[in-house]
Amino acid sequence: MNKSKLLKFILPAIVVSSTFGVAASCSPTANTPQRNKQENELSNANLAQLAEGFWLKSTLGNLYKTTQNSLLENQSFLNDAYSAYKTYLNNLQISDPFSLYKSLTQWKNQALFSENELKVLNNQTNDLFSVNAVPNLEQFKILFNKDKTDVAFNINKLLLVKKYFEINTENDLKIVNKDSYNTNKDKYDLNEFNLIDYVLKTKIAQLWSYSSDTANDIFSNVSRTINNISDYNELLKNKNQALKIATPDLIFNNSSFEKSLGGYQGLSSSLNEYSLNTGTSYLLQQNNSANLSGFYDLVNNKLVPVNETGVLNESIKVTNDNKKIKVSYLNLIAPIAKEITKENKTEKILSFEKTPYFAKLDTLKIYLAIFGGETLYKSSRKAFIDLGNKISFENEIIKEKLKGLDFVK
Repeated sequence: MNKSKLLKFILPAIVVSSTFGVAASCSPTANTPQRNKQENELSNANLAQLAEGFWLKSTLGNLYKTTQNSLLENQSFLNDAYSAYKTYLNNLQISDPFSLYKSLTQWKNQALFSENELKVLNNQTNDLFSVNAVPNLEQFKILFNKDKTDVAFNINKLLLVKKYFEINTENDLKIVNKDSYNTNKDKYDLNEFNLIDYVLKTKIAQLWSYSSDTANDIFSNVSRTINNISDYNELLKNKNQALKIATPDLIFNNSSFEKSLGGYQGLSSSLNEYSLNTGTSYLLQQNNSANLSGFYDLVNNKLVPVNETGVLNESIKVTNDNKKIKVSYLNLIAPIAKEITKENKTEKILSFEKTPYFAKLDTLKIYLAIFGGETLYKSSRKAFIDLGNKISFENEIIKEKLKGLDFVK
């Protein structure tokens, strides 16, 4: 049974049973030819993913204070979902500028769209078949509403992680992140607790980098130094890496020169070769993010900040051993000090409020959700399950096939 038929089989019987649950009843459970036919049809269907999709919609419906069938009618959800999809696409397009074109071609070949929908998707004023294409809002709604595109499923997973990062009450944090909460409740901004906890435990940076160990490159550049952004871009000139540039959506530092930097790698936690301090004590001493961003000096093992005009505070060499060219620019994703008044005393806690990320914190949450992948999503899913979000089915066939899934009662 394909996904559309399976949806018709299950969807009409799903009803919201409580604030934190969904109950589903699907057809009689007697041992009849109809039941046997249903069981055979369900045996090869991706029922688990379909059920998870229902669970996601139900949980997000609760979180956005709407129903699972009216998500796109909720302005807050629509804004978040559309923004998340644009970030999702921008990330894909770093490695494949025609990723949307390829997906659309596949979906068209599957005849997923009606004639009217195709007219909207084929609108030449917003050409979805061009390089780095991003759909407008109406085009996005069409893609989101087609289950076979998996756009809704993938974006809903990202939004669940975003909502996990936004859990901020003492009771909820004690349930979903007890050990860290007990240790850090007086050190982290509660409004960003899970976000801060994740980035400090994972140690993540936004990274631009160029490396080469070819004899010609080493011979040509071994004595080169990087004094400014132009020097770095010159090093990448006529190389494929020069084309790997972050889209404006993925730029957080408000540094105009970052828009022209080649060699964009995205987010990375493979940072062992960089000596980066992410200790709580150090971060609480930082009143701005200047010391958390810059080119990395591999000779002296330190970050060298870059001023607003693109000039480094001091020059760096492009090699530390004359055997390999390696230049990296990075932004450590970390909170810094924020002063608060508590019991008539001024204290410092860690927060993103005074960092460059704060203006685009929602985008950062989605970008981190993409980076964290299934591991972070499953942690977020478990958190909301622990908070009482589950679905249940009365139909015995479905119940049996979904047995053992943590989001099913």
